[in-house]
This record gives sequence, C-alpha cells and structure tokens, in this order.
Amino acid sequence: MASHRFQVEFSEVPQWLELALPPGFTIELWMRPTAGPSGDQVILAKGSEYELLLNSSRKVEFSTSGGSPIISVSALTFNEWHHIGIRRTEVGNVSLYINGELDASGTTASGASSESALYIGGTPGGSYLSGDLDEIRLWNKYRSEEEFIMDVNNHRSYRRYGDVIDPALVAFFDFDDTWVKESSSS
Repeated sequence: MASHRFQVEFSEVPQWLELALPPGFTIELWMRPTAGPSGDQVILAKGSEYELLLNSSRKVEFSTSGGSPIISVSALTFNEWHHIGIRRTEVGNVSLYINGELDASGTTASGASSESALYIGGTPGGSYLSGDLDEIRLWNKYRSEEEFIMDVNNHRSYRRYGDVIDPALVAFFDFDDTWVKESSSS
C-alpha cells in the first residue's frame, strides 16, 4: 500500500453507524497496526452480534455472541499495511483472510441481524485500535472467493456516475470519499 494514501488514525476515538448485516456477509479492510496497548484492540464491533479485533499477540480474531472466536494463525506486523477479510455464510462458517490468503476458518454462532451500532476503531468504554484503517467495505452477502480476491489486489471504484455498481455493498469507507447505503423501509 502506498504511504500517501488517505486513512483514518484511531486512538481512543471510535466511530459508529447503525447498519444491519444479514447472517451471511463479507467484511474487508486495510489495517496498519502501530505499537500500542498490550491488550485487545477492537477493529469493528456490532453490539453483541460480532467483533473483529487485534489481540495482544497481534493476531486477528473474529467472534460472535455465544461462539468461540476464529483466531488467525499469522500475527500482524506493526507499521505495515495488511488486508483483512472476513467471509461468513448464513450458517456461521467463517473464513478469515490476511493479505488475500486464507489464514483461519471455523464456525461461529449465527444470530439475528439488528440495527445496533457498528463501532469502528473501538467501543465506548472498551478497547481501542492503535493504528490506521482504510477501504473498509461491508457487504450484505457472502462474496465468492473469486470476488473477494479480486478486491485484495485491485483498488476498485464501487460507484459509476454517482450510482453504486454492486447493490450488495452496504458501506464503503475509503476515507477520500465515504459512502453508506441508506436503509429503505417498505
């Protein structure tokens, strides 16, 4: 990743939005952890539904309420960019990727989706990420491995003439142009 990229630095300042993802979803982001606290650092957390964090061993963990965490085999290197990806099926099968490579997999408890707050970079009164995040993409579907890997190696635009190209993309934060899909109630 180029060093001149736009990103958001997190240090005890979590950001949040209300967003419902179905049980099957995909999360992708670029992360550059910096030497920080010795405890767990929250990357993303959605109420009691799920949490993505960097643990004290610098390994990525994904967990859902009532389930055991999926923990990466690889530890992240401080001050280097890493692509992190989570692909979760509707029945809770999770694939955790680091830099486009499958690093860990397992099954988590599946729960109902809600409009509870999605926190980015920490939780109120909880642990905070020390580092930078960029190109956070939240998909309301389990993306195929081919679709997923294509985004690891290419910076793609998800909008054409102001319209979203893929309706399954519900939030995209590239920090030089943030976009969140509005909920429609019918």
